[in-house]
Amino acid sequence: MKKITFLIFLISLMNMSYSQVTYFNYTSEWRYYASGWTGLNSFDSYETVYFDGDITINGNVYYKQYRKTVETNYNHPFLGTYTENFLYGPGYVREDSNGKVWYLASDNTEQLYFDNQLISASQIGDPFPSQGASGGCLVQSIQMQMLGATQLKHVFGSNTTLNSGTVEGIGDLGYACGMGIEYNRYLNCYSKQTSSIQFGTLNCNLFPIPLRVNLSSNSLSFEEKIDISPNPTNGILNVKIESLTTNTEFKIYNCLGKLMQEGYLQGGNNRIDFSTLTTGIYFLKLNSESLEISKKIIKI
Repeated sequence: MKKITFLIFLISLMNMSYSQVTYFNYTSEWRYYASGWTGLNSFDSYETVYFDGDITINGNVYYKQYRKTVETNYNHPFLGTYTENFLYGPGYVREDSNGKVWYLASDNTEQLYFDNQLISASQIGDPFPSQGASGGCLVQSIQMQMLGATQLKHVFGSNTTLNSGTVEGIGDLGYACGMGIEYNRYLNCYSKQTSSIQFGTLNCNLFPIPLRVNLSSNSLSFEEKIDISPNPTNGILNVKIESLTTNTEFKIYNCLGKLMQEGYLQGGNNRIDFSTLTTGIYFLKLNSESLEISKKIIKI
C-alpha cells in the first residue's frame, strides 16, 4: 500500500513539475532592430517575426514562422544608399507542454530554441539560461515584466540594459554578457493580442507589418473577443465570446490532426468538456462568419 501511495505521489509530482500557461498564440509578434558594418558600408534593419498558420510534421504541430525585414544600406561604395525588403519563411516552431520551444531544422531534426522552464527557475549566480550564452555568463539580476495580466521573468547577465538578457515566453532579447563590435541586434517590442512590452527606444510602428495569408486582421479582432480558461485544463474549458450574435463552430484536434470533438458555441459563456480526452496538447479551432482562429490547449 505504501509503495502504491508513493508511486501516485511521484506521478503527481511529474504532472505538476511545470504548470504553464501557453505563452504563444497566432498573434505573437517580435520586432527586432539591428545595425552594423558589412565591411563596405553601414546598415540598419527593422524586422518583424510572426506566425501565420500551422503545419503537422512527424506528429507535432508547428507554427509557421515568418520574418519580414526592411534593410537600409548607407553609403555603399558602388550602390550608394539603398533599401531592400525581404520575406523569409516559413520556419517551423512549436512549444511543448514542458515549456521548451523547438525549431525544426532543415535536416528535419529539432533544435532547442529556448527553455521557458529553465528561465523561470533561474536564480542569481546560475549559468545564464540561453542556448547562445558562453560558459562564463552568469545570471546577475532578475526583474519581472508584465504582459497584460501575465507576469514574466526577465533574466539579465552582466549587461543590464532593458533590451538584453532573456524573458520567459518571449526568448532572448539581445546580448546577455558580451557586446557586439561590428553588429548589434536586439528585440525592441513584443506583442500578443492587445498586450505588448517595449524593450528598446524605437517606435514599434516603425517595423514592418506582418503579411498574413492564413490569419487576417479580422481574425485578430475576432480573437480579442474570446477568453479561454483555464489553460492548462484538467476537465471543463470555459470559453467566453463577447459581442457575437451568430453561433461559432468549434473543432478540437489532437497533435496528429485527428478530429476529437466538434460542436457550436454561442455568444457569452460556454463550456467544453475535455475530461474524456487523454493528457496532451490539443488545438481548438473556432470559426465564425468565415473568421477562423486556433488556440493550443494543454490537457493535464
